[in-house]
Amino acid sequence: MTYKRLLPFNGWAAIVSAAARLLAAGLILAAILLGGIPELAVVVTLLIADIFLVFALLGVFGCQIEELGEYGFLGFVLAEIGVMVSLADFFPPAGSVIFLAGLLLIALRNQRSSILPPGGMWSWFAGSLIAAAAASAGYALLTVAGMLLAGSGLFWTGMHLLQISRPPPDPPER
Repeated sequence: MTYKRLLPFNGWAAIVSAAARLLAAGLILAAILLGGIPELAVVVTLLIADIFLVFALLGVFGCQIEELGEYGFLGFVLAEIGVMVSLADFFPPAGSVIFLAGLLLIALRNQRSSILPPGGMWSWFAGSLIAAAAASAGYALLTVAGMLLAGSGLFWTGMHLLQISRPPPDPPER
């Protein structure tokens, strides 16, 4: 199918998004400990992370399109809408809630198919939930911890997208 040819791109998008999210967590931590880190650097880094996240979600959905079913499709649509609402800075808390609802549906459906590593999906979801809740409550260190967990889960998922996009090796000759 055509979407399988895009999986390497989606895997790299997930890895870049994860790296940008991890960098943003590091910048926030440096700002807490050292001060003087411009907020613009964090905002631009998270903007880059969210832009690449749109493409990563396409791969997460595309690699298991048959297995996710209707609820998985609903989760994909909600996650994409949540990212778009957050990117537009229309109402970021609503974007976070919509994204989390979508990611939860995808993670639940992935639990059954296990095409992507369930640990990566659940780390991504749990970290995103912790980061969103802590950010809205004003707990900067807990936000950083959630971003680190979410970035790690997304990185794990991206690496697996790259792995499943490779053709199987040729059997050894006899």
